[in-house]
Amino acid sequence: MFKHGLALWTFFIALLAGVISASAQGPPRSGIYRIQMGTYEEEGGFTGYLEYKLPYASQTFVFLTVDPGATNADLQFLDQNKRGIYFPRLTNGIVYSDEIRFQYVTINPYGSTLPPAHVDYIVTNAAGWLWISGSITSVPACCDIPYLLEHVDVRATLAPALTVRAVGGIELCWNSETNQNYQVQYNSNPVEAGWLDLGGPVQGNGAMHCIVDNNDAGQPRRFYRVVLLP
Repeated sequence: MFKHGLALWTFFIALLAGVISASAQGPPRSGIYRIQMGTYEEEGGFTGYLEYKLPYASQTFVFLTVDPGATNADLQFLDQNKRGIYFPRLTNGIVYSDEIRFQYVTINPYGSTLPPAHVDYIVTNAAGWLWISGSITSVPACCDIPYLLEHVDVRATLAPALTVRAVGGIELCWNSETNQNYQVQYNSNPVEAGWLDLGGPVQGNGAMHCIVDNNDAGQPRRFYRVVLLP
């Protein structure tokens, strides 16, 4: 009985330590994140109400910049080509111990002559994901201008940055995130379709992962990428 009880208590302590470790991840860090899911909504304007499930063409990535002193941050939603052309950039984010808050009054994104806009966004870490929720609101000014822009439970993961070097073959390395799966691919022409898998999927664990490509016969050059699997 005592041995079983001790084992159960030890398991409980280990589980509790895991929960504490998972929750105390600190504030989000700089990087380009790929949106995995979430909702974007607009109210007002010609249509009255719009709802988009993310990701979609105009909002595929998130670019988060935290200053070296970890006191201020900027956030921008990017399209599928990693360009910020649609949603207003969030600035002056205040970095706290476990989250970033964007809460300020700014010029209306549709024009300086319109009522000011109120920004209220929170960005957090949780279980290896970047979570974004918030809104930009203003007083309704005209029938063709939205007065609410909102993101609901947007979840994104850090886009892996691939480094390549020649060491008895082509070594490919990237920083992985826990509980995420990655696939390295290659192509002889990056502007064309037809990317091929190099090996099988790799499960991330928060550390650097490296694989070596020893088989490039018959191809004068290869381009590589690492993609995050659903």
